Amino acid sequence: MPKEPQLPGSVCTIPELFTYNPDRAKEILAEAGYPEGFKTVIQCTSDHVDTLAIVQNYLEKVGVVMDLEVMESGSYSSIKMNDTIKEMYYGGASGIWAPFEQLMTKTGMKENFVNVDDPYYAEVGVVIGRDMVKNPDLYFKTLKAEGLYELESAWGIWMPMRYTYVLWHPWVGNYMGINWTGWAGQNDWKKSIWVDEDIKKSMGY
Repeated sequence: MPKEPQLPGSVCTIPELFTYNPDRAKEILAEAGYPEGFKTVIQCTSDHVDTLAIVQNYLEKVGVVMDLEVMESGSYSSIKMNDTIKEMYYGGASGIWAPFEQLMTKTGMKENFVNVDDPYYAEVGVVIGRDMVKNPDLYFKTLKAEGLYELESAWGIWMPMRYTYVLWHPWVGNYMGINWTGWAGQNDWKKSIWVDEDIKKSMGY
């Protein structure tokens, strides 16, 4: 089994990574060999500029100069598919609904567009393939540990999720707001709901 990362709140750096502390960030950069910071470029489209301006400002405070290479949408899409990303890339995460596929962390996968090449993920893949069915306890423990490891590795700048609202009529039974159950069965959730005709009628519909 891959080495299990430390849990948040102990010696793990995860809480520190998600806390605004420019002074500590400068120390971490110096420890990594960049006492004066560094320059980089991020490829994006015009739709991303406002959001990235916020990130740009935060990074500048610790000595990281991030230039924006604003691209036409067709060219922007092609760099990921053709593996021609220069340094940084702004885009959505892929495969987070199916962590066992390791789309963003397994070498050779198209969605691993930042070219993560870490033996740890290969070890996780062995556990997934071997134990997903016959030893689910170890499988789930390994995936939870992998999630912590991924955050601790900090190979991405994770942006906050936007709020999403789902509304439904009160006569829809056994529905809790889900609208997608994965690409392989994205409409399966419809099989478990029903319309309560009595409630619907009582409400004048």
